[in-house]
Amino acid sequence: MNVSIQDTYNLIWKLGSVITGVAQPTILKTYESERHPVAEQLMKMDAELVEAYERTGGSISHVSQIRDEHAGFMSGVEVTYPESLLFASKSGPAKAKQITVGMRMRSCPVVNHADGSTVQLANVLSSNGAWRLLVFAGDLRQAQQVDRLRAFADNFRRQPLLSGSRRTVPLRNGQMTLEVILIHAGSRSSANFMDLPEIFRPFDEKLGWDYGKVFADDDSYGQGSGHAYREYGIPEDTDCLVLVRPDQHVAMVVAMGEEAQLESYISRWHVRNSVDN
Repeated sequence: MNVSIQDTYNLIWKLGSVITGVAQPTILKTYESERHPVAEQLMKMDAELVEAYERTGGSISHVSQIRDEHAGFMSGVEVTYPESLLFASKSGPAKAKQITVGMRMRSCPVVNHADGSTVQLANVLSSNGAWRLLVFAGDLRQAQQVDRLRAFADNFRRQPLLSGSRRTVPLRNGQMTLEVILIHAGSRSSANFMDLPEIFRPFDEKLGWDYGKVFADDDSYGQGSGHAYREYGIPEDTDCLVLVRPDQHVAMVVAMGEEAQLESYISRWHVRNSVDN
């Protein structure tokens, strides 16, 4: 059932992007290239399970062993899609050693910078059709990283597709949504929320400031947080950008300062006039 649900999920966000005029129809070809290998792997696993039942008379231990071997596939979290129009090169920067392009972004607990609540990153990446740009800015207690973060924000605004896709308002047809989320490596006290670039604290005239776009890799009330950078293989004294598709699969990993590469990637499938307001 998990495979069938993910088949539908994979297709529906792409259809939605094409129907609303955000993406070119060529992205629909990636449905087969991404999901056909998954179907083949499912049939292979089923054959192994049937063989185990027949050979051992339904031995629970042997069947369980096979299920354990395929646990990541069965849950869907280890499914890795091949390089295509919707994925950049598999060779992401060494500074994010545990993030794999093509694989679903693994979840880690992070701490909301404003209120100190712990949340799973997967819950931040809710299934609402939005793309996400995760900005791992490193330790903001280091002046160098603060300068690089500000330079990123300035450079982001100069990229028409990137900046034109960042939205906090209800969408019309032809508008892509890109949410920019900051995850820094320091404590919540290491940076003042209002001193951060505006891109991470969008303001709405009715709702006020959005406090849900900045997170710290910090401990919070003994809830097991504070290890995201380690889990993702990102040194705290460096930075990287992780672009995540609406289905939570990692599309691209680059360093801060390489925003032009993100712009180039999006331009491969984006309908140019869909950035117009």
